[in-house]
Amino acid sequence: MSEKISAYVRTCADLLTAKRLTLAFAESATCGRIAAEFSMATDAGKFLLGGLGCYNAYIKEKLLDVDPLLIKYFTPESPEVTFAITQGLDKLFHADILIGCTGHLSGRQRDKGQASGYHVHSRYP
Repeated sequence: MSEKISAYVRTCADLLTAKRLTLAFAESATCGRIAAEFSMATDAGKFLLGGLGCYNAYIKEKLLDVDPLLIKYFTPESPEVTFAITQGLDKLFHADILIGCTGHLSGRQRDKGQASGYHVHSRYP
C-alpha cells in the first residue's frame, strides 16, 4: 500500500476485508477522489466495488434517479440530495455499504442563501 494513503483509509480497508463487506461511493464535490484513495489499499478488489463521480446534476438525475424537483428545490449539493444519491447508488452497486457525498469544498455560499458545507450519507443495512 502506498505511504500516501491515510491511516484512516488503511484501517477502514483492513476492517472491510476482515468483515467481508463491500463498499461503493457516489461522489459529487470530490468526484471520485475518495473511491480513488480506497482503490490504493492492499486487496481493494476484495471490498471496493467502485464509485460514480456525479458532479453534474444531470448525472444525479439520469444515473442515480434523483428527482429533478428535489435538486431544484434543495440544490444539487444539499443534504436531501446527498441522501437521494446514496439511495440511487444501490441500483448500480449492490454493496454492503453505500456512501454518498455532496457539498462545496471551496467554502463559498450558494445563490439560494444556503450555507456552504460538505454532506455525507451512508447506508449500511
